[in-house]
Amino acid sequence: RYHYLDVGIGNSDPRPILRLKQQFGGNTRIHLTSHRPSHRWYASGATAERFLRAIQPYVLIKDQQVAIGLAFRATMRHNKWTVGARYTQSDPVTLDLENEREGMRRRIHLLNRGVANVG
Repeated sequence: RYHYLDVGIGNSDPRPILRLKQQFGGNTRIHLTSHRPSHRWYASGATAERFLRAIQPYVLIKDQQVAIGLAFRATMRHNKWTVGARYTQSDPVTLDLENEREGMRRRIHLLNRGVANVG
């Protein structure tokens, strides 16, 4: 299974979404709904990590997801200059590492659905 860090934010007002794109990069989309358009910002990999590090001190509601996302990103293959990287480009993805990443993905999935006490 292939894992990667991906974050997204939506809003009916495009201004915060455009500000995120200006400040962090990433991509934007408009989702047309029957009610009103939803503007979305997406980022992955290093861009997502940079965003999570920037917002971490201010996040109250999704603080656990941010912490797990950053811990997950630390397991990814990085170059030697990446802050907090546990593995380098030449390290193989072991079954234990794959299982660790899958556990993190599942914890975020449950937290996003309101399941409390996810350990």
